[in-house]
Amino acid sequence: MGDLAARFRLMLSAGPPRGAPADMFNVLHCLQPSTFQSGKDVADGFEGWEEQQQVAVLSQLLEANSLSRRRSVAAPSRGAAPPLSVALRVQSTPRQAATHRELLTRSFQLLTDAETGRQSSQRYDQLRALCEDLMEVLSYPELAEQEDDPALSLRSIDVNSSGKLELLDRLLPLLREEGQQVLLLSHRPRILRMLEVYVATRFKEEEVAVIHHEVPTAQRAAAFAELSRPGCRQWLGLHEGR
Repeated sequence: MGDLAARFRLMLSAGPPRGAPADMFNVLHCLQPSTFQSGKDVADGFEGWEEQQQVAVLSQLLEANSLSRRRSVAAPSRGAAPPLSVALRVQSTPRQAATHRELLTRSFQLLTDAETGRQSSQRYDQLRALCEDLMEVLSYPELAEQEDDPALSLRSIDVNSSGKLELLDRLLPLLREEGQQVLLLSHRPRILRMLEVYVATRFKEEEVAVIHHEVPTAQRAAAFAELSRPGCRQWLGLHEGR
């Protein structure tokens, strides 16, 4: 991925970037491969910092390279898109509301258990997992309902129920008209499957290249090279990166 020529590298996130420091750094390296090749490129002694401190610093660096970022964030570094504010109104569908309510109901004991200390690491992990599940319901309702179903129905993809899909649905046709070539990278196989279903409803099959992680390295490199080639008919690529 570091060798892939790209005018802009952006992260599309439903909220402030969070996660394990190693995972966050992998995303940062993908966004700016020439600048961040190891932890020492973030700061001196970064590897020896407490995890919370590492997460805080990585979050700031990632947010500056996010398509969705606060106005207070410093100007993006070289390779990131210029700041631009666009408001998208996304309505919660009845299906999302029902799934959201079901998650809260199942977690009622966790949310109301006063006997468990607030500082308990186990409770913190459980609450964080619950928050991530609730966020996923709002961002990708299809995934919350079809946990292990690899064959998502085309009818199940509701663009208007997801801010990310709503944005992609507006942005991708414009990039296509301008002759731009786009690579969508997802670190989660289920998200990639959903994107495959979505693009199948919007664009011709021969215009899209799906590059899975398990294919040989040489084959992936050839696919990236072809996608970057001027005049390539496949203007949109989907890749599962880890």
